[in-house]
Amino acid sequence: MSTDRFPPPAAFAAAANVTADVYAEAAADPEAFWLQQSRRREWDREPQQAYDGSGFSFVSWFADGTLNVARNCVAVEGEDLNAELRAHVGRELGPVARPRQVIVVDELPKTRSGKIMRRLLLDVTAGREPGDTTSLVDPDAFATLAADFRAR
Repeated sequence: MSTDRFPPPAAFAAAANVTADVYAEAAADPEAFWLQQSRRREWDREPQQAYDGSGFSFVSWFADGTLNVARNCVAVEGEDLNAELRAHVGRELGPVARPRQVIVVDELPKTRSGKIMRRLLLDVTAGREPGDTTSLVDPDAFATLAADFRAR
């Protein structure tokens, strides 16, 4: 295996967004570094822990925080949000991917490990009974989501 190193041109390195001091700061105290980086986003509930590696085969980032995705990703005021989001998806991913409808919900059905249970979303939108929801963090939130969808 070769150990040759080819450093970037000086002008390129000088314009870099991340420099050696940032890497050193992250290496010195990764938990504090990533919590500091998380402050660049707008949270409903700021995380107190950046990284949780206690899971058997997964890790969780900022698991005790609640990110307000709408405030961080969508900047549409005074316009029809549904139409704007549909148009955006159509432009970015193509007309085939454009959703027929956009539904804004307070919370997605998540397992205790933080994974979104897409199966339940598919069941609700297809008009099927969702089946077992005992592994959800908040089964009541999913029941509300399903009832709201059916009421449309």
